[in-house]
Amino acid sequence: MADFDHTIEQEHALRRARLQKVGIILGAAILVLALLILSTRLIGDRDASPSADARERAPVQTEESAEDTALRAEAQQRLAAMRQRLQETEAKRPFVNFMADAFVSLQAKLDEGVILYTQRDYTGALAQFNLIEEGLRTQTQRYQSAYTQAYEAASQAFAAENISGARRDNQRALTLNPEFAPALALQARLDVYDDVQALLERAHVAMMENRFDAQRDYLQQVVLLDPAHQDAQEALAEVQATLQERAFLSALNDAVRHLEQGQLTQASSAANRADNLISGRAEVRDVRTRIQAAQTARELAAIEQQLTAFMAADEWATVAMVAGNALQKYPSHEASQNAQRKAQQITQTQARLQSYIQRPERLTDLGILQNAQQALRNAEALANDSAKLAFDIDRLHDLVEEANRPVSVVLTSDGRTFVRVLGVGNVGVHQEYQFSLRPGVYQFEGRRDGYRSKIVSVTVTHQDAPVQVHVVCDERI
Repeated sequence: MADFDHTIEQEHALRRARLQKVGIILGAAILVLALLILSTRLIGDRDASPSADARERAPVQTEESAEDTALRAEAQQRLAAMRQRLQETEAKRPFVNFMADAFVSLQAKLDEGVILYTQRDYTGALAQFNLIEEGLRTQTQRYQSAYTQAYEAASQAFAAENISGARRDNQRALTLNPEFAPALALQARLDVYDDVQALLERAHVAMMENRFDAQRDYLQQVVLLDPAHQDAQEALAEVQATLQERAFLSALNDAVRHLEQGQLTQASSAANRADNLISGRAEVRDVRTRIQAAQTARELAAIEQQLTAFMAADEWATVAMVAGNALQKYPSHEASQNAQRKAQQITQTQARLQSYIQRPERLTDLGILQNAQQALRNAEALANDSAKLAFDIDRLHDLVEEANRPVSVVLTSDGRTFVRVLGVGNVGVHQEYQFSLRPGVYQFEGRRDGYRSKIVSVTVTHQDAPVQVHVVCDERI
């Protein structure tokens, strides 16, 4: 490295000497050029016509051709561009140091191009500018090749764990181009190489001792120091996967243990924790299925317990409500289906019996009485399931018996009128006749030859017993 620096210093000294030499030559050339221009003007003034006639005889100077105008414009543009490029190149000190003499030569060519331009030799000036551009291109390629090759050698040495060689070649690349990003990245890795190796050794020991947490921590430090360390990244991913699998199995075991102990909330929480660690695993789906089945069984058991309690309390309207709510969530729950069906039968039967109990006077109607008796027969099958229903059955049964108990009826007539009870039967011809009828509304019809028939409507109730009925046909036809 010292030899390389000494070489660069020698190149700097040579360039300064050449620059001084070129400066002296350019100064002399400019001085000669100024004297030539001054002498030309003096000769021109002397030869100028002292009179108007002489001026009129002097030939008119030829105007610049279109081709010369175009060449001048192009040369002017290229001159500005070349001057700008050389200024920009000069600002890149490592590049200028690398090509040293070549850069002095390029500057000399630019000066020659300026002189040619001032002499209106635009073609010659453009040729100089082309040489400058070609020279810059060649030197740029040489420069890029030099620092790139140095970096590649350093990179290969680093891959082969030849760290001293890698440091030497990479330093050479950065000396040539301090801003070369790949070399800067490699230098960052070289700077932390010793620390990285120490951490990798600790990680290896931790792995051998099955201390995976410590191994992970060491590898994370390595990746933090050297993000481009591919082996460390792969090892870190592997140990993280191992730790994740262990955490997953631990959470899964917790879920199973809580499930077996009937702690369904804790089991569900542990299953969620396992799924968050590694999603989509079949083991988690299986445990969740078992948890759901246990939750369902627990909820159904609670529902059945409620149904049994309300049945025992003879609260069949509440039974119907609980069963209906349960069937919305569990449509195939047989116990709820049976309870709902039984509750509907009992509540509907109670409502029907109450319609007769609350209006017992309707039982005087034979059709309604028959319907009440049929309702009693239907209700008997449910009497053992509901004490309230059994009580209503007894009440209605008493009302039906009362409705069916005959009422004493006393018929009086004239001994000539034939009397019958419509829909019941004939009474016959009597002056006074006593018989019995069930409560209700009856029509007594009287007939006698030569007389208009007569119908008398009578309401038979126990309150009016004995019921007096008088039927006589006394209106002649």
